[in-house]
Amino acid sequence: MLKKIILLTFFLLPTAALSAKEYSFLELQQLAINENPRLKSMKYQTDMLKHRVAVSKSLDDPKLKIAINNLPINNFSLREEEMTSKEISLSQMIPLGGKLDIKERSAIKDYYKALEIYKREKIELLHQLRSAVYELFYLDEIIKINEEQKRYFDILIESQSLAVKAGKGSLSNVLKANMEKNMIDEEIITIKQKRVEMISKIKYLAGIKDITDIKTVNLEDIDILPPDTGKIKHDVLEKNVEIRLLKLERDISSDEKKLREKMLYPDLEIGISYMQRDSSPMGMKRADMITLMAGINIPIWYRSKNLNDIEEMRKKEIMIDSLVEDKKNELISRTESISAEILKLYQLNRLYVENLLPQTELAIETDLSAFKTQDKEMMAVIDTIRQYLRFKKEIFSMKKEYLILNSEIKMMLTEEVIE
Repeated sequence: MLKKIILLTFFLLPTAALSAKEYSFLELQQLAINENPRLKSMKYQTDMLKHRVAVSKSLDDPKLKIAINNLPINNFSLREEEMTSKEISLSQMIPLGGKLDIKERSAIKDYYKALEIYKREKIELLHQLRSAVYELFYLDEIIKINEEQKRYFDILIESQSLAVKAGKGSLSNVLKANMEKNMIDEEIITIKQKRVEMISKIKYLAGIKDITDIKTVNLEDIDILPPDTGKIKHDVLEKNVEIRLLKLERDISSDEKKLREKMLYPDLEIGISYMQRDSSPMGMKRADMITLMAGINIPIWYRSKNLNDIEEMRKKEIMIDSLVEDKKNELISRTESISAEILKLYQLNRLYVENLLPQTELAIETDLSAFKTQDKEMMAVIDTIRQYLRFKKEIFSMKKEYLILNSEIKMMLTEEVIE
């Protein structure tokens, strides 16, 4: 039995390992759209509303009536009285005034509204996913920078150790450099733990369980570009899903108001009735009869039943118009804030890449050379190394923020997958 368990474990483990996969950035976004449980649920709900469109323009079910008319209660005979008959009738209510057209339009708009809500949920989810992936890319770059920092300390430790052997260096400097290196290892452990947490978040957002890792994009290849604020504002106001949803909400309210107003038009009921009469007790054949019917309802209580609702819907339309303007102002304000932040990142990135980083890199080379000849204190060299690597971290942090802000713009533009 134990042998079977061991063999089964041996065969299952490789299968489980092979089922897991490393995903690209584009694959993760596609998976989130197709596999996220919340999005799946909303998609089903949207499909349900689509099917309701066909039902909305349907007439009410016809009425079938079966009766025995004018049956004498003294003997319950179907043949004795001339007026006694068996009746079957069919009637249909037909709404007038275009009520069915309004109901159909309203159902179509409800479906479009559900589509827009689904789209909003989708782009918000994708923005969260992209932000988490960009954070992961940033953590990978920080790990690389810390490994680079460790290499600098290895150079310092090796140089100072050789100096100590020659009777010129300081053992204290070797210990300090080792301590700094250990502190970097501590930071790497913390970052790797954050990386595990971020992958777990990405798995949740993408709706997958079999992920081993994500193909990292090199942030060094990302260029921070200045924003075209005017174009972004124009496109956001044209394409934003929140504005479209509010406008749809207004249209639906307008249709509800029109439907209430149409209640003033009566509905027409038409029908046909067939009455069959039995022969008389003397055997005389009695003629069957047919009745054609038409009737309307009289909307006497129209005012008390509908005017309050119509006034409420009119006020709702005004309220939604105000909300649309408020949303536009909010989007313009947020667009300007994002554009200003991106412009700041663009300017800072140029400052760091073109000036601060090359200057600090040159300072490191100079300090290392001076340190090897005992012309520079080790702590001064360590400070220069820290400054250089801090600048590199800042550059990657700016690129991460730029990508997240760019993703938010895409979300405001209702754009889905980013290559």
